[in-house]
Amino acid sequence: MDRRHWIGTLAIYALLTLVYTYPLPLRLRTHLVQEGDAALAAWTVGWNAYQFWHDPRRLYEAPILYPHRHSLAFAENLLLPSAVVSPVYALTQDPILTTNLILLASFVATGIGGFWLAYELSGHYVGSLLAGFLMAFNGFRFGHAPRLQLLMGFWIPLALYGLIRFLRTGRLSAWAGLVGAWVGQWLSCVYFGVYLTVALIVLLPVAGILYRKQTAWRLDVRRLAGMAGVAGAGALIVAAVLWPYWVVHQTHRVAASAKEVVRYSASWANYWPLEGWPFPVPAQWGARDTYFLVPIVAYLLLPLALRGWTRWHWVPAVMGAFAMFASFGGRNPVYMALWDILPILGATRAPSRWAYLFIVAVSALSATGVRVLATWLRPRWRRIGGGVIGVLALGSAWYGTLGTESSWSRVPAVYRWLAKAPPGPVLELPAWTPIGAWLRYHFYTVVHRHPTIYGVVSYPPESVHFMVRMAGEWPSVPSWFVLKELGFRYVIVHRAWLAESPSHDELLRRLAPFQDWIQSAFDVEGSTVLVLNAVALDRDLPDSGQPLGRWVWDRTWGLVFNDRADDPRDVLLDGNPDTAWRGRWDPETTFLTLDLGRPRRVHAVALLGERWDRTPFRFEASLDGRTWSAVPAVPDGLWLNMPRLRQGQPLIADVSPRKVYIFPPHRSWRYLRVYRTPSDVRWVTLRDIAVAVAE
Repeated sequence: MDRRHWIGTLAIYALLTLVYTYPLPLRLRTHLVQEGDAALAAWTVGWNAYQFWHDPRRLYEAPILYPHRHSLAFAENLLLPSAVVSPVYALTQDPILTTNLILLASFVATGIGGFWLAYELSGHYVGSLLAGFLMAFNGFRFGHAPRLQLLMGFWIPLALYGLIRFLRTGRLSAWAGLVGAWVGQWLSCVYFGVYLTVALIVLLPVAGILYRKQTAWRLDVRRLAGMAGVAGAGALIVAAVLWPYWVVHQTHRVAASAKEVVRYSASWANYWPLEGWPFPVPAQWGARDTYFLVPIVAYLLLPLALRGWTRWHWVPAVMGAFAMFASFGGRNPVYMALWDILPILGATRAPSRWAYLFIVAVSALSATGVRVLATWLRPRWRRIGGGVIGVLALGSAWYGTLGTESSWSRVPAVYRWLAKAPPGPVLELPAWTPIGAWLRYHFYTVVHRHPTIYGVVSYPPESVHFMVRMAGEWPSVPSWFVLKELGFRYVIVHRAWLAESPSHDELLRRLAPFQDWIQSAFDVEGSTVLVLNAVALDRDLPDSGQPLGRWVWDRTWGLVFNDRADDPRDVLLDGNPDTAWRGRWDPETTFLTLDLGRPRRVHAVALLGERWDRTPFRFEASLDGRTWSAVPAVPDGLWLNMPRLRQGQPLIADVSPRKVYIFPPHRSWRYLRVYRTPSDVRWVTLRDIAVAVAE
């Protein structure tokens, strides 16, 4: 084909894109496709495009799921599409515009990729034009439009095109095109990167047979060396991209469950080309996935393609057959056996997405069907038949105007303020909110770029749940300790989202004892911003790296309850866990006072009780027994887990009956009061008390 045909083909697909994605082309800077996944895609594109220009070495250290490393690897990366639009982002700082440009370009790129593959197989321009249209405009792509990564499948037909060209000609440029498409798929959509890799492995025997049947060229040492060099370079690029994913998987065991695989598997109903009367889906075929609709025109033309079959048609045919086989996933015992064996498949949870590879295959073969039909029909009937097929193809691909929403383009004032504030992690409250609020916490980090604990990903690490629970308990002393240890600088309370307890006024009342730890507080259009006082937090709270000193207990110490006359020293200060004190302890009125005999620098207090009793204690301390102040002590389970939390490692569960509380190391005390926090447990068993003091 000449250049005029290529320009015309590009113009046709561009025009069809504008029509089928209406009204999005008119709202590029203000609207995203409806559904929250579109906002996640815009966040990913915005973050990548920003980092490419500012700090590409820390690309995977995205400001979500703080403090975990490689947080971008908990989701799709969209690296290559983001790199393409990064100059636009550098000029506009607009993640919505750049995301929409990628979305529109994906339809054109898929059409062109499908056209190349189909033209290589059929040599027929109109049939190839139709094949590219069927690959680009179908129910799968429109159903997954908010999931931008699933629109990046245009590398699949390009990879098949490169494979067939290489088998036909033996040219190293064709091999480089195959490897480049494979690398491009990994850099655009990890999901399809997995599927394309498996599909190419399945096609190896087919490629071997086709190579033996052709006589145009033969492998030699020079050609093999060139192939190895190109493949090795591609593998190194893919390995560099996948390394953070491997680290995340090994650290947090991020993987789909067998139940999820079954849930997101296809059924025979998904391959039924018509829907509703007069061709209803047979009930015994299972449920129909609304995101999975194979173009009916491809089915109609597939039998005709058999009359124009060549050996090169086996490449898309085998891939399509395997893709159908794999799409049944959890309903297919062979696939589940492979899923258990191959880690590369274990990272995916929706086998029904194999369907897109099936759509690519049948669409590519349909071009040959058009060529055969054109040779059978006389010119007049050829135009009529072409018109019928065109109308049917255009009509079956129309799913109505593309739904969009504009709420994401209105950046709240508090995030605009935060974007100008000095760097530092931010805790946003409330923590226990609908997923929509979390999604906004996540999305607007692309505006302010301050690390946050939140992140809407398929498989968050277990410690994220701990961080969210900590945020829900704030302003408790342990939650302050976590903020201090992880270097948080800001707390933002969104008053409009405080729909449940505690109210904003109640939250401010709880903050009264901690005023020294807040440097400043002010309002920004409906949100309360607290700037934390790092110096005061370091001074008043324990340090995760502090030495505990020496554990001591002494029967000569004073140890009395305020509401009973018995002397518990003989059983609680004897160092023998087999002896125990049992009695009623009312959290509202009862406390235990320990007299150390002289002022000591107390680094920790341990209370050994029963394993099932998880009720925490709190402490007050005094030098003279008259003036008492609360001690911001933290449990040792939290204290021990802080280094692991900072490194993004799995946390150690605390199942010990020993309750150890770490004290700030900077002050000395003689008297300690021990209180139990409110609980339904009234009868308590204590076996020992010990104090860790500075040497």
